[in-house]
Amino acid sequence: AKFAAAVGSFDLMETIDLSRITFLRGDLSQQRLGLDDESYDWASREIDTIVHIGSHVNNWLPYEGIREINVTGTRTLLSLARTGRKKAFHYTSTCTFLPQKDDNSVFLETDTIDKASINRYFGYDLSKYASETLCKMARDEGLSCNIYRLVWVGGHIASGRTKINDGFNIMLRIITTLKVFPTGHYPHDIVPVDLMADAMASLLSQCENMDFND
Repeated sequence: AKFAAAVGSFDLMETIDLSRITFLRGDLSQQRLGLDDESYDWASREIDTIVHIGSHVNNWLPYEGIREINVTGTRTLLSLARTGRKKAFHYTSTCTFLPQKDDNSVFLETDTIDKASINRYFGYDLSKYASETLCKMARDEGLSCNIYRLVWVGGHIASGRTKINDGFNIMLRIITTLKVFPTGHYPHDIVPVDLMADAMASLLSQCENMDFND
């Protein structure tokens, strides 16, 4: 019902073949994702690829407030990737990191994150960095793992449909409602959701053990 409501709100239901989808109700904060033994065994045996896009997105909570879902949840999914049939793992991170080099205006796929640039009071970024570290440890153990550092994900390129309750759109509604606007220039990179999804889908099968800065 939750999936149908979300897809229906974007008028996409008729484009999806539900007969090809198996739903497992899980919880990133729970051991073994909160799945019963039968469901977990099925997932460990049948799944060949995990695309991890779930997280608690909150810019106010400290690291301790989102660690369970954002970091422990990643560790739990990596454990599933190692169990039974070995699975390729694809992790979606954030673009807010800076590269560790003199000119940090360009972040190449081969650059290393500058740990000193991460705000230690910004729990969300800390959780993403911790999860990336787990992914890279998994790579060292032989698991295929890609990391995708996403920018702001915007509306569909044709219809403009988008989530109205993400941080960027909430900020825009506040500005237009109060008619109070910040001074200066605040550029934001925004990529249409369908272009982002197409790019990730293309990279899933073509590359392994790579970091992508979208």
